[in-house]
Amino acid sequence: MSGIWFPISCLNVSHYVDSSSSLGFTKKAEKLNGRLAMIGFVSLLAIELLTGKGIIAWITSL
Repeated sequence: MSGIWFPISCLNVSHYVDSSSSLGFTKKAEKLNGRLAMIGFVSLLAIELLTGKGIIAWITSL
């Protein structure tokens, strides 16, 4: 198995799901959005470091 191994057990999505109906800019939604943005940004940096190309150049060369 190649690539990065990521344990599925750390993705406890039920921690972020609540039965209460709260829409809009809540504290929980903003935290989750910020965390996902940080993961995306680090992923883009990793792709650029590993391939030597930016994300657009990497995608167009596939």
